[in-house]
Amino acid sequence: GPSEKLDVDNTQVLEDLGAALYASKVCSYAQGLGIIKAASDAKGWDINLADCAKLWRGGCIIRAALLEKIQAALVTDPNLLNLMVDPGFAKELNDRGPSWRRVVTLCTASGIPCPSMS
Repeated sequence: GPSEKLDVDNTQVLEDLGAALYASKVCSYAQGLGIIKAASDAKGWDINLADCAKLWRGGCIIRAALLEKIQAALVTDPNLLNLMVDPGFAKELNDRGPSWRRVVTLCTASGIPCPSMS
Protein backbone atom coordinates (compact mmCIF):
# COMPACT_ATOMS: atom_id res chain seq x y z
CA GLY A 1 0.00 0.00 0.00
CA PRO A 2 0.93 3.66 -0.10
CA SER A 3 3.59 4.85 2.31
CA GLU A 4 2.05 8.25 3.02
CA LYS A 5 -0.52 8.58 5.79
CA LEU A 6 -3.83 9.99 4.66
CA ASP A 7 -5.31 12.89 6.59
CA VAL A 8 -8.83 11.78 7.53
CA ASP A 9 -11.40 12.63 10.17
CA ASN A 10 -11.62 9.40 12.19
CA THR A 11 -15.10 10.21 13.45
CA GLN A 12 -16.35 10.69 9.89
CA VAL A 13 -14.63 7.49 8.75
CA LEU A 14 -16.37 5.50 11.50
CA GLU A 15 -19.75 6.99 10.59
CA ASP A 16 -19.10 6.28 6.92
CA LEU A 17 -18.05 2.70 7.67
CA GLY A 18 -21.33 2.02 9.47
CA ALA A 19 -23.35 3.41 6.57
CA ALA A 20 -21.26 1.57 3.98
CA LEU A 21 -21.53 -1.73 5.85
CA TYR A 22 -25.30 -1.40 6.07
CA ALA A 23 -25.60 -0.61 2.34
CA SER A 24 -23.32 -3.53 1.47
CA LYS A 25 -25.39 -5.91 3.59
CA VAL A 26 -28.62 -4.78 1.92
CA CYS A 27 -27.05 -5.41 -1.48
CA SER A 28 -25.79 -8.84 -0.39
CA TYR A 29 -29.24 -9.84 0.83
CA ALA A 30 -30.80 -8.47 -2.38
CA GLN A 31 -28.40 -10.52 -4.48
CA GLY A 32 -28.95 -13.70 -2.45
CA LEU A 33 -32.72 -13.35 -2.49
CA GLY A 34 -32.57 -12.68 -6.22
CA ILE A 35 -30.67 -15.94 -6.74
CA ILE A 36 -33.17 -17.86 -4.62
CA LYS A 37 -36.08 -16.31 -6.55
CA ALA A 38 -34.50 -17.12 -9.92
CA ALA A 39 -33.94 -20.74 -8.92
CA SER A 40 -37.45 -20.96 -7.49
CA ASP A 41 -38.96 -19.60 -10.70
CA ALA A 42 -36.84 -21.85 -12.91
CA LYS A 43 -37.63 -25.00 -10.92
CA GLY A 44 -41.24 -24.18 -10.03
CA TRP A 45 -40.54 -24.31 -6.29
CA ASP A 46 -42.80 -21.35 -5.40
CA ILE A 47 -40.49 -20.17 -2.59
CA ASN A 48 -41.92 -17.33 -0.52
CA LEU A 49 -39.01 -14.95 0.08
CA ALA A 50 -40.73 -13.30 3.05
CA ASP A 51 -40.90 -16.73 4.69
CA CYS A 52 -37.18 -17.21 3.99
CA ALA A 53 -36.38 -13.97 5.81
CA LYS A 54 -38.67 -14.99 8.68
CA LEU A 55 -36.99 -18.40 8.99
CA TRP A 56 -33.51 -16.92 8.92
CA ARG A 57 -34.48 -14.42 11.60
CA GLY A 58 -35.91 -17.12 13.81
CA GLY A 59 -33.02 -19.45 14.28
CA CYS A 60 -30.49 -19.58 11.52
CA ILE A 61 -26.92 -18.51 12.05
CA ILE A 62 -27.73 -15.20 10.31
CA ARG A 63 -30.42 -13.87 12.71
CA ALA A 64 -29.74 -10.28 11.64
CA ALA A 65 -32.12 -7.55 12.74
CA LEU A 66 -32.09 -6.32 9.14
CA LEU A 67 -34.09 -9.41 8.19
CA GLU A 68 -37.19 -7.98 9.91
CA LYS A 69 -37.15 -5.02 7.52
CA ILE A 70 -36.48 -7.33 4.59
CA GLN A 71 -39.40 -9.55 5.54
CA ALA A 72 -41.69 -6.50 5.87
CA ALA A 73 -40.70 -5.27 2.40
CA LEU A 74 -41.39 -8.70 0.90
CA VAL A 75 -44.74 -9.01 2.68
CA THR A 76 -45.73 -5.56 1.41
CA ASP A 77 -44.79 -6.49 -2.17
CA PRO A 78 -44.46 -10.25 -2.73
CA ASN A 79 -43.56 -9.55 -6.39
CA LEU A 80 -40.72 -7.19 -5.53
CA LEU A 81 -38.20 -7.55 -8.35
CA ASN A 82 -35.22 -6.66 -6.17
CA LEU A 83 -34.89 -5.55 -2.56
CA MET A 84 -32.98 -2.47 -3.69
CA VAL A 85 -36.05 -1.09 -5.51
CA ASP A 86 -38.26 -1.27 -2.44
CA PRO A 87 -38.97 2.40 -1.67
CA GLY A 88 -37.66 2.17 1.91
CA PHE A 89 -34.46 0.35 1.01
CA ALA A 90 -33.91 2.51 -2.08
CA LYS A 91 -34.04 5.64 0.09
CA GLU A 92 -31.67 4.14 2.64
CA LEU A 93 -29.20 3.14 -0.07
CA ASN A 94 -29.39 6.58 -1.67
CA ASP A 95 -28.92 8.28 1.70
CA ARG A 96 -25.86 6.13 2.46
CA GLY A 97 -24.37 6.40 -1.04
CA PRO A 98 -21.95 9.26 -0.29
CA SER A 99 -20.59 7.48 2.81
CA TRP A 100 -20.27 4.25 0.87
CA ARG A 101 -18.31 5.96 -1.90
CA ARG A 102 -16.03 7.70 0.60
CA VAL A 103 -15.19 4.37 2.26
CA VAL A 104 -14.42 2.64 -1.05
CA THR A 105 -12.34 5.64 -2.14
CA LEU A 106 -10.42 5.69 1.16
CA CYS A 107 -9.79 1.96 0.97
CA THR A 108 -8.51 2.29 -2.59
CA ALA A 109 -6.26 5.24 -1.70
CA SER A 110 -4.94 3.29 1.29
CA GLY A 111 -4.28 0.12 -0.68
CA ILE A 112 -6.92 -1.81 1.30
CA PRO A 113 -9.02 -4.26 -0.71
CA CYS A 114 -12.76 -3.97 -0.07
CA PRO A 115 -14.43 -6.34 -2.57
CA SER A 116 -17.52 -6.80 -0.42
CA MET A 117 -18.19 -3.06 -0.53
CA SER A 118 -17.28 -2.20 -4.10
